[in-house]
Amino acid sequence: DSFEAPPIASASRAQVHVAYINGKKCAIKVQHRGLRETAKGDIRNLETAVNLAERLFDDFSFGWLADEIAPNLPKELDFIHEGHNAETAAEQMKMTGLNCIVPKILWDKTSTRVLTMEFEEGFKVSDTERLKQSGLDKAEITRLITAVFASQVFEFGHVHVDPHEGNLLIRSNKNGGKPQIVLLDHGLYRSLDPDFRRNYAKLWKSLMLADIQGIHQACVGLN
Repeated sequence: DSFEAPPIASASRAQVHVAYINGKKCAIKVQHRGLRETAKGDIRNLETAVNLAERLFDDFSFGWLADEIAPNLPKELDFIHEGHNAETAAEQMKMTGLNCIVPKILWDKTSTRVLTMEFEEGFKVSDTERLKQSGLDKAEITRLITAVFASQVFEFGHVHVDPHEGNLLIRSNKNGGKPQIVLLDHGLYRSLDPDFRRNYAKLWKSLMLADIQGIHQACVGLN
């Protein structure tokens, strides 16, 4: 029905516009022009620079950075992949019963470079003025955020790895008075295998109990 040209948000990969489709408010994420075409060259340049630095400087140990970016950047630039991540996260949040919303993907208006989803209202978790006006309990918000990411790490092993303030919106739930999270930007997820999750849980438990032997055993398991 309409498309607002000025973006409401913009980052390194894309910008987001408000649009109305069949009377419903939507958010449309549009990838920056030419980004995918230059990404392969950027990855090659990064790998070359990191490999050269590692040969020249004994103390330089950032080769893992190139190893991490090379396979993941193409995934971030594929909005179909992001849409599937979002749907998986939404299903998992429903299973937990936590007050966390993931915007619904509109697949008939989505492609590798354009992601269309239902618009979910909220304000940034770092917006202290809006937080005061909302009357929401900060402690409840903290517990909710912790529970959301703990469930991803320990229950499902499907972890959102870019949880900065722009991707975490807060609002009151429909019944009012209770905080609700809107989790955005599902382009990059990390899968954690069961052994890692089990040892990581043991590590945290041992840290909380000051169990030195347990800490050692968990670290050996994580090595």
